[in-house]
Amino acid sequence: MQPCRFRVRHLGTGQTARNKAAFHALKAQKDAIEADFGGELDWQELPESDGCRIRHIFDGGYRSPPDEWAEIFVTLTDAMIRLDRALRKRVAALSLEMDVAGAA
Repeated sequence: MQPCRFRVRHLGTGQTARNKAAFHALKAQKDAIEADFGGELDWQELPESDGCRIRHIFDGGYRSPPDEWAEIFVTLTDAMIRLDRALRKRVAALSLEMDVAGAA
């Protein structure tokens, strides 16, 4: 079975410093985020890019046999919902913190 990946990637042309700062602030909460997510995540700073990546990899994908797609879809949807729950408030708090720090 081919691995399936989904990821959160924050890109912003000209926003490299802000993106990296957000990534490091989230990575500082890695244990809590992964506990809330319910599993391990792959944290990639991507030094050659202006963005960073937080992803989860599991078996399955578009190259899997079509009769497996429904199960893959359920797994993918569940993981996306769990990742959203683990990150949404933390990302919103980062935005507020960065906006306040940027205004100072």
